[in-house]
Amino acid sequence: MPAYLIRFSPELSLRENLLREMLQVQGYLYEEPRFLLRMELRDPKVYARILGAIASGCTKLNEIAQRAGLSVQTASKYLGVLQELEPVEREVPFTARAPQRSKRGRYRLRDNYLNFWFRFVQPNSSMIEAGQGKVVYERFIAPYLDEYMGHIFEEVARSYMWLYASEELELPPVLRVGREWGADFKIDVIAEHADGSWTFGECKWTRRPVGERVIRELRNKVKRLSQFVKVPNSVRYAIFSSNGFTLELRRGAEGKQGNALLISIAELLGTEKID
Repeated sequence: MPAYLIRFSPELSLRENLLREMLQVQGYLYEEPRFLLRMELRDPKVYARILGAIASGCTKLNEIAQRAGLSVQTASKYLGVLQELEPVEREVPFTARAPQRSKRGRYRLRDNYLNFWFRFVQPNSSMIEAGQGKVVYERFIAPYLDEYMGHIFEEVARSYMWLYASEELELPPVLRVGREWGADFKIDVIAEHADGSWTFGECKWTRRPVGERVIRELRNKVKRLSQFVKVPNSVRYAIFSSNGFTLELRRGAEGKQGNALLISIAELLGTEKID
């Protein structure tokens, strides 16, 4: 929401913005989720428990119900309301044949402000209200930011493929975008194109340049997927990195791995050309 975004000043660090807007009781963004739940829903405390469960990493119905202290049937009813209001969505694997009936569905928070608030702020609200916002940031937020941002980075990559792959990457128009997961593997990005080809993507929120191992692992994941579903003959690979790529990977993308796209975070933001 624009009203939330403008509260963060580009002249301040993330830490300073959070301390000012979310980690003190006077902060504009500290009380907002509770206010929204009270305005829109009955039983706001129950909905808050469900949202908190999802933000903490519970994505399956039974996990959410257990964490929220509800029966599966009751949790399902409340989740249905949250899906209608759209802060929550049920996601299924890209290759699911019957998405509505798939038992592999997972729930996630669509809004990243709510996701962050229920992940980091709500569980530590007593400390924040005691004036310990700095302690909350240093102990309970900063050590986990890279892990948290990894999931956000994947969402950004999927949105980029949907919105800009045709124009920026000169790829065939994209028909749908999603991700895939199995018992022993996960593919961050899959895009189906109008010509029948697929693009498989791996996202790395990292402090080091991404090397060739990542694309080898991605290729192996695609081979694993092809054991269960029909994968098109025409495929390409995309590596999304928050901190660039090694020289070896760049050379490989130009040579034997010529169907590999290397996309940095600066390129996602439109400030650089894509290799």
